Amino acid sequence: MQAPSTVEIKDANFSSLALFSGAFLCFFDLICDLVMVREFTMNKQYKSAQATIITLAISLGFQLIIVYGGVNMKLRKRVIVRELLYVILCVKPGIDAYRVVTKKPQVPNTAISPKKEMIYIRGIELFVQCIPGVFVQSIAFVTGQQTAIAAISLFSGLLTAAFISASISIEKDIGAEQRKHQADFCGFLPLKSMVKTCFISVLVLLIAFC
Repeated sequence: MQAPSTVEIKDANFSSLALFSGAFLCFFDLICDLVMVREFTMNKQYKSAQATIITLAISLGFQLIIVYGGVNMKLRKRVIVRELLYVILCVKPGIDAYRVVTKKPQVPNTAISPKKEMIYIRGIELFVQCIPGVFVQSIAFVTGQQTAIAAISLFSGLLTAAFISASISIEKDIGAEQRKHQADFCGFLPLKSMVKTCFISVLVLLIAFC
């Protein structure tokens, strides 16, 4: 009976590290995107600035839809406003990470669990914000915006995209529910070396995105 408890502890520790690291990267990448909007505007690259703003706005809009329509629509108005403010103030990744790490139970009258909500929000950030943002900044970097700030922002976007992709895949694979009910697709990663697995996964995806 000792082995399962040991695996569970290691699983929780990995989740804490991965989730809070991912939340930090998402916030840092957002700051880099906002800085690049300013850089694009100052260098009269208005199309790049507009494209970056559009990706951020669409990502924010989809997150608001998920939080209001798909998750918290039946809750009290005060709670709904609070949840929407988390998205608007760009602290949603950190809130989601905290709820999943502390294993907050699913609130009554919500459609999905905190973990599924986090995965949906991270998926939006990945496909609507990170990848399009990397594409826009890559074109700008190649065509002349080759500054240290541009390089840091571009690498931040690549790293964030790789980390989110790896963490979502790993979280789904190591989940006890997924391993039990989706054994044909989950349960391939070794639980005893999750830090190494995470590092290798991020590295491979980072190379792929580059």
